[in-house]
Amino acid sequence: MVVLSWSERGNGGDIVIKPKNPGALDLNVSKGAQISTATIGSGNGGRIDIAASSVSLSSGGYISSASLSLDPGAGIAGNVIVEAGHSVVLNGEGLITTAAPNAAGGNISITAGSEIHLVNSKITAQAGPGGGGNITLKAPALTYLLNSTLSAEAVGDGGNLMIDPSFFVLNNSRLISRSTSANGGNISISADYFFQSSSLIDASAPFGLPGTVSVTAPDLDLSGSLIGLPSNLLDVKNLLRPDCRVRLPGEVSSFIMLGRGGLPIAPGGFVPSGSP
Repeated sequence: MVVLSWSERGNGGDIVIKPKNPGALDLNVSKGAQISTATIGSGNGGRIDIAASSVSLSSGGYISSASLSLDPGAGIAGNVIVEAGHSVVLNGEGLITTAAPNAAGGNISITAGSEIHLVNSKITAQAGPGGGGNITLKAPALTYLLNSTLSAEAVGDGGNLMIDPSFFVLNNSRLISRSTSANGGNISISADYFFQSSSLIDASAPFGLPGTVSVTAPDLDLSGSLIGLPSNLLDVKNLLRPDCRVRLPGEVSSFIMLGRGGLPIAPGGFVPSGSP
């Protein structure tokens, strides 16, 4: 699937995917398919607005709005809005991005009715001197990042990252709101429970003021909480006696009556009575 809007002079066109009944649409963008709007002229990137029951990007599928002009006065990147009644899932190099190398980045807003998952995927709002775009993720249940990145880097001020779930899990992933020449952006995590392991949160600015990182939930780093099991585990043979067939040498057959009686309830225990 390719949904493409391209402009060489003016603004990039808008792409709107909003059926009358969004709950009946499961949008799947995969295997290099794209939903993209861009301009190489002096105009702004187009807006992308999607509403569906669920949204899935996998195997290199991506959603993009860009203003690619390198001339002075280049326009800003367009905004990307994704709303799903259930879940939004990016997997296998799935990508949602806005880009404006010579202007301000566009904003990315993703809202799910239940969960947002990123596995080996990225959401980026890259920009030039105009400042990075903002990235907002909202899901009432869970936002989960595994080997993934949220990035609002810019030559100008870094964009802001806002994450608002009940459970936020950050596993070997990165939250970046960095600036290469101005001030860093702000990173806000409003979660009831926040678990992170081997991850990076960066709002740095080597030539300006660093951004702030605000977390409302306890920051639990699981990477230092795991311990190895002892090597001298208990031997089950010392706790449970094997049944008769195992104790006797050689090949032994057995005969079991179904119904009353039968094998003991526990190895070495009494056989239940066959009397009524």
